[in-house]
Formats: sequence, C-alpha cells, structure tokens
Amino acid sequence: MQIVVLGLNHVTAPIEVREKINFTVSRQKSALETLTTDGFFKESVILQTCNRSEIYAVVPTLEQAEERLVKFLESFHSLERGSLNSHLYFYEGSRAVQHAFRVAASLDAMVVGETQILGQVKDAYLLALELEKTDLLLNKLFRQAIQVGKRVRTETNLGALPVSIGYAAVELAVKIFGGLDQRSTMIIGAGETAELVLRSLVKRGVKVVLVTNRTQERAVELSKRLGGQVVPFAAMMDALTDVDIVISSTAAPHYVMSSEQLSELVHKRKNKPLFLVDIAVPRDIPPDADKLENVFLYNIDDLKRVVEQNMQQRTEEVEAAEKIVLSGVASFSSWLNGLEATPTIVSFRKKLESIRDSEVERLFSKVKTLDDDQKREIEKFSESLLNKVLRPPTVNLRKSASEKKGLELMSSLRILFDLDKKQGDSPG
Repeated sequence: MQIVVLGLNHVTAPIEVREKINFTVSRQKSALETLTTDGFFKESVILQTCNRSEIYAVVPTLEQAEERLVKFLESFHSLERGSLNSHLYFYEGSRAVQHAFRVAASLDAMVVGETQILGQVKDAYLLALELEKTDLLLNKLFRQAIQVGKRVRTETNLGALPVSIGYAAVELAVKIFGGLDQRSTMIIGAGETAELVLRSLVKRGVKVVLVTNRTQERAVELSKRLGGQVVPFAAMMDALTDVDIVISSTAAPHYVMSSEQLSELVHKRKNKPLFLVDIAVPRDIPPDADKLENVFLYNIDDLKRVVEQNMQQRTEEVEAAEKIVLSGVASFSSWLNGLEATPTIVSFRKKLESIRDSEVERLFSKVKTLDDDQKREIEKFSESLLNKVLRPPTVNLRKSASEKKGLELMSSLRILFDLDKKQGDSPG
C-alpha cells in the first residue's frame, strides 16, 4: 500500500483555476463516496482551504494512481480533460508524508505560519473519519500531521508572528489610506477569516465596522463578540454608499455582487474612492470591477506582495519548523517500515515453528520409549531453543526497519528461508 497526494495550490495555479476546484463540505462528502466506489482508493481524505485543494489517498499500486486522481478531479468538477495538467502536483511515499506535515505546520501556505490551516487539516480528517474513508495509514498520517502542526505552533514563534491572510488584507488597506482610524469598513462574511480580519481592523482603530452575511444570525454573533454593526445582506449595496473599505470572505459559489450593481454604486458615491479586498475562493467580486473609476480591487493573489515583506522576518522560525517536520517524517517512516517488517517476522517464526514441529514429531515417532513427561520436556526445550534463535534477528529487523539496510535484511531473510515459497511448492 502507498500513500499519495494530488492537488493544486496558490503556487501552482492562479485563482481562476483554483476557484474551479472547490470542495464545500457537502461536496467533500460526495467526492469521498465517489472516489472510493471502485475500491482502488482504499482510504481518502480531501483537504480544501482558500488556497489549496488536495486529495490524500492510499493505493495498492502507484501504477495509474495519478491518472485516476486527475480523471476524478476533471469528472467531478466537469472540466475539460487535460485542463488541469500544468497546475497539479503529485507526491508519493515519504514525499507525500512530508508534504502533509508541511501543510499542517503551515509551511506550505501562502502566509507561512497562519493559524487557520491546522484546524482545516483536522476538520478534513475528521470528516473522512466520520464517513469511514480512513484506516490504518491515513489515520496515522493525519494524527501525526496534527501533532507536528501543534509542535510547530508551540515550539517556534512561527504562528505567534502577526501574519495571516486577514492581517495582510488589513496591512494593504493601511498602506493605501495611511491609517484606518477615520475609515469605515464593511466585512462581507462571518466565517473564521472574516473574524480574523475584524480583529485586525479593531486593533487598527477603524471608525465604523459593518458586518453582513447571508445568514444574519452569524453576523449578529460575530458583531457581538468583537464589535460592529450588522447590516442585512439584502441592504448590503445601499450600505456601501458610505464605506471606504470592503473586505469580502464568504463561501458563496458565485459573486455576491454584480458588475452592474458596482457601477451604480460608483455613481451614487460620486466617485469617492472604494477599496475592495476579495479574499474568497471562489471570488466574491467580479474582476472587472477594477476597471471602474476610483474602485481599487485586490484579490487573494495580490496579497502575496504584503506577505513576502513579512516573510523576511521568518527565516529562523521556518528552519526550526522544518526540523520538526523532518523529525515527524522520520518517525512516520520508522513506523511504516515497522509495519513492513512485521509480515516478514511472522513468516520467519511460522517457518521455524513448522520445522520444529516436524522434527519433534519425527523424533517422537522414532523413539517409542518416551513417556508423556519426557515428551513435554522435549517440547519445552525445543520451544525455548526456537525463541532464543528467533530473538536476535527479530530485534535487529525491528531496529533497522527505518533504514535502508532493514529492507535489505528482510529481503535476504525471505530468500534464505524461502519465506515466499507457497506451501506445497517443491524444494527444487
């Protein structure tokens, strides 16, 4: 069995492509069911964040694994065949394990060290676990990935540095306006990212914060926790007449406002500058809004420049986090190789036990004068001798399981003792 991962992210694919591969929770469930239907993918987990879509799977053979996953993505999202090829990455074995750990540690994120990703990894795993789409390998992989992510958060300052997608959006607004203390802001959306943005805005001393969401109860809850005024979603465009900054982060599958509505809004505002930050995937705001006079639109990819400036301060913390990841990979590989050693050890013991049983029976059939007590003593002696013979190779196989020589030892042992010979095969 092999662990593989196929996906795309902010590095390999622009937002125009990423927004086509979007797994909502309900679609994750459907996708997991569809993916495991034919039995080739023994285990699977789908991870969806604002910047990545990934499928982790366990396959019996690497042959056709990548091709099958690509076809699944194209079919599930009704995409033209081959349209994703230049945007996808595929990892197998220890490379897939390392990738999973780096993702959980927020080392593969657009904003390295952001705190959201670990929770998203955990949620993706728990959903697959609930649907019974994971077993031994992915259970171990994701539980250890979560542990690695927690270690990075607690043992380094990577996550403590004030950088996130929301933070980057606010920083961009600060640079454009030169300060936010006299500005009014609207947050569209009431999820975790929206909350992070709102926290940053409050710290920056914004004058007015409006919160709107399609489900008003969530907007009310968010505004109560952190401050702000709730605007009914239906009244959003009217409220934007007097707003300076709009930061949109919903999970809507389509635009939350149209180009026509924005054009009318510009007219009502009498060309007063409007700053729009769309950090949703799929996007909330039509990209042609940037062509309107005095409208400045930035999407999630535009935030990279802000992020890169903050990244200069993170080199040492990243190095420390990478060491934790490599330690986790080594631990996982040792465990995995230990699993591979177990069948060899079991076969070796069975082989020698079979020889012992055969030889003891042959002795008993030849020596007819042995009584029951004598036979029991011979049995005990042969068992003790067998255990003493088995102990050194068993211990050494388990110790070296994580090393290259462990695989060589297992291979040699199987050849020397004919462990792969089926019962009934002739010796010659």
